[in-house]
Amino acid sequence: MAYVMAVKDDAELITMKKACQATMDLFSKFLKEQLMDLIDKDKVCATLCASLPVETCNANNVLCMV
Repeated sequence: MAYVMAVKDDAELITMKKACQATMDLFSKFLKEQLMDLIDKDKVCATLCASLPVETCNANNVLCMV
């Protein structure tokens, strides 16, 4: 932890800024959409399972996991 918080020279700061920018770009352009799709699918499955009898939902557990 001390290494991360230590004083950085200009080259290290530039490298850290580029790494942060790359991480932000990756998240905003790819991972955010993937996470939103996953959450939306989970909501659909939860709604589907909530509307079915418990026995049906448990018997078709694959439906709720997709």
